[in-house]
Amino acid sequence: MTRGTISAATTVDATLTFLGAAGEVTGSSFLVETAGLRFLVDCGMFQGQESDQKNADALTFDVRAIDFVILTHAHIDHSGLLPLLARRGFRGPIHATPATCDLLGVMLPDSAHIQESNAAWARERPRRDPGPRGRQGGRRNAEAGDEPLYTLADAQAALRLLERVSYGERHAVAPGSRSRSGTRGTSWARRSSSSSWARARTRAGSCSRATSASPGGPCCRIR
Repeated sequence: MTRGTISAATTVDATLTFLGAAGEVTGSSFLVETAGLRFLVDCGMFQGQESDQKNADALTFDVRAIDFVILTHAHIDHSGLLPLLARRGFRGPIHATPATCDLLGVMLPDSAHIQESNAAWARERPRRDPGPRGRQGGRRNAEAGDEPLYTLADAQAALRLLERVSYGERHAVAPGSRSRSGTRGTSWARRSSSSSWARARTRAGSCSRATSASPGGPCCRIR
């Protein structure tokens, strides 16, 4: 079989679900599911309007069932929820290039500091409950929403899961599966029963066989 081609005899079904970056450009995260394997491509933070609630509502499934994460690059809208992933119980490897890992060593702790600072500010300056006819009433007690999305400890836990993969190197991410990052995107391949490789390439914001563009729903089937 010529490199880069996929024959009908060696296709591997996989379901791709958009967890973010659907109808908007932030929160990039894709769940890929195939026989005996579940992994994320990116785990990005939502930014902009209503982003606090979107981030709080993210990753509500059992993240312990995720086998690994492939990170395309370090931008916070592609990596910013990795500490939340670790906070919710993920303990698998996060595959990224050395340059991406170096940047995350600065960016994730900084993001955690912002989360903690914003939560502390909210607790110290509690909003007032509206009184009769819209007048301000007494101060309310701190709520769960005043807690940080994640902490510095969560960011450090995520950093400990990083596995450095040299740029352009084919890397085994699971038995029978490998990935490779390069200038044309991040590719993933799964060995089929015929010992040939079925390949899929991810590119931010694209899916040529999309059936829906709503977050949380299957977008397409990779064959």
